Order: sequence, then C-alpha cells, then structure tokens
Amino acid sequence: MIVAISDVHIGAPNSNRGAFVAFLNDVLMRRDDDNITDLVLCGDILDFWRCDVMDMILESEHIINRLIYLADLGIDIHYIAGNHDYIMRKAESKHKHIRFSTDLELTNDGRTWVFLHGWEFDASMNPAYFDAFCYANTTHGDYVRKTFKTYLRFLPPVKAGRAWISGKRIQSYMRDMFSFSDKPGLENSSPTGNNLIDTAEFPDGGTVFGHTHLPQLNAKDELADCGSWHRGYPTHNTYTEIDDGAVCLKQFG
Repeated sequence: MIVAISDVHIGAPNSNRGAFVAFLNDVLMRRDDDNITDLVLCGDILDFWRCDVMDMILESEHIINRLIYLADLGIDIHYIAGNHDYIMRKAESKHKHIRFSTDLELTNDGRTWVFLHGWEFDASMNPAYFDAFCYANTTHGDYVRKTFKTYLRFLPPVKAGRAWISGKRIQSYMRDMFSFSDKPGLENSSPTGNNLIDTAEFPDGGTVFGHTHLPQLNAKDELADCGSWHRGYPTHNTYTEIDDGAVCLKQFG
C-alpha cells in the first residue's frame, strides 16, 4: 500500500502539526497489517514562505524523528518538494529509504502512479521565484519587497540588472503567488465527518497531488488530491491510500 499526504505547512499558524505526528504514529502501528510500503509526502510539508525557519525546525523535530524511524523499519519515504518548501529538492539523505525529488513515479500492483505537488497545474505559480520566498523569511514587514531583494541576490549581475528594471512586474507576480490560488477545475465538495471520505477505482493508475487544499478524487481524469492539514479549510487532516487500483481518501481523527 502507498500512503500519500500533502500540505501540512509545518511552521504556519494553521498547521495541524500535532495531528500529523499522531498520524505518523498510526502509520507506524499498522504498517505490517496494511502492508504499507511507501509514504509519499507531496510537498508543502514545511512552510518556508510563512514562518521563521528556526521556529519551523524546532516544530519539526518529532516529525523528522518519526520519519527516520519509519524508514529504519523499511518504509520508503519520498519527499516531493512543493512551492512552499521548494529548497527541499536539494536535500540529500544517506538513508536508503529516504529520497527527495520534485516528482515521483511508483508502481503498485502493475499500475503506474505519478506523484507531484500540484503547483504545476496552477497558472499563478512560477518556480523561478520559489527559492526566493523560501529564503526571504517573510514573517514580518513587506514580504514582496523582501522576497524581490532576495531574488536579486540569486542572480548574476546582468540578469539582476534586467530584473531590477522589471521590478514592478516581478513583484506583482510575487504578490499573486503569495495569495492562495486553487487548481482550476476542482471544486471543494466539503466532505465532512468520518474516517473514509471517498473511494474510487483507478484501473490504469493516475496522478496524486496536493497544493489546492481541496481533497477530492476524480477517477474519470485519473486525479487524486490529498487535501491538506491546514485548519483554515473546512475539510483537513486528509490523506490517500492506494492499493490494487483503488484510491481511498480518508480523514485522520
């Protein structure tokens, strides 16, 4: 079984970090009974855009320890970088069961599953600026101006000069990016209540992602949105389980 989760946003004010820790403990307890082979973190697990980096590191200690423990037990941990933690694509681990990337392809029972964060579907997102947001520490002050200055420092002199001339346009892009934008075509059906939200058959596999914070299965288009652990949304603490062509969308707790 593959378990996929997205958008925990550790460090951000509305992140349900405690519930995520409990979820990892639950994965640990049932890993053998459910034959969990892979845990896919579909990005924005850490929120470098909206929090102080040191605070985020301190809040992440228990989570990192549990992920390493799961890897020690043989579960493959795949960390896909999202727009809010894009710098994690550069991370490296010597642990044979921990990998970092920007996308992933896994096979389960002969079916191919592609895992992304989901910013790739969002027209308002531009990866050229993701690193600048991650490094700017925009918790205080004019976040767009701070991010723009950080972006300029990443560029060679000639490109930085050109970017400075286009500064108003670039800062406008950055302002749009910082404002949340949902993936077009998927509407939040606001499922509520119990553990199992929805289940669907995906005979040929499909694409699993997050980013929108809107948990939903779309078997016709072979799309599964993991949702988020952001308490600002009506349905949160959601994840997907993938096994034998079936995708279950669940809500923890």
